[in-house]
Amino acid sequence: MIDALGAQPPEEDSDDAICDAVRLVLERDPAVHATAIQVGSRDGVVTFDSTIPAASERTTVEHDAWYVWGVRDAVNHVTVRA
Repeated sequence: MIDALGAQPPEEDSDDAICDAVRLVLERDPAVHATAIQVGSRDGVVTFDSTIPAASERTTVEHDAWYVWGVRDAVNHVTVRA
């Protein structure tokens, strides 16, 4: 069976929709303190800003972004508390 349904022209996700989706993914990840992380997006490039307690969380935040449709790149400005 072929799925012949589709939007014509294909609809681009807005930056607001991408941010909302990334925030949702972060909230569902138990390894991330999602409320502490600021998420922005411009033309599908997601940017993270925050200060977090663990270096492993910094990497996880960026990896989580790639699960969201429409993300073209991730810029990680998250720093780890000393």
